Amino acid sequence: MQEQSSNTFWFPGRWIGGLSLIIGPFLFLAAALLRIQFHFFYDAQLAAYANHPKLITAAYSCFVLGCLFLWPGIITLVRFIGMKHPAIAIWGGMFTSGTNRPGFSLRYRSFGLPARQCAKS
Repeated sequence: MQEQSSNTFWFPGRWIGGLSLIIGPFLFLAAALLRIQFHFFYDAQLAAYANHPKLITAAYSCFVLGCLFLWPGIITLVRFIGMKHPAIAIWGGMFTSGTNRPGFSLRYRSFGLPARQCAKS
């Protein structure tokens, strides 16, 4: 069996990466539109979750799906940028992968109180 060169196969590939760059932002848009009627600050989001749990759960589910759909596109962009500027690609890939996680994890950190109790305070 012949050994392939390093450029003939790579994951996730152009098509999967390109589709993820199209689908991911639309899921982020859906998440934003589902919770646009509520203020973005965390206390209003907790109050919205207490009053409309299915709507906020759907919004945050769209956000998580957007993150899951977007990572192949980010890897694809990092690969293409890395062909000419490897240092920029590495820094860009590291920055993009870590920016949304702290914001999303705030939903689950209600300082030991249930969401309904945090919304009242």
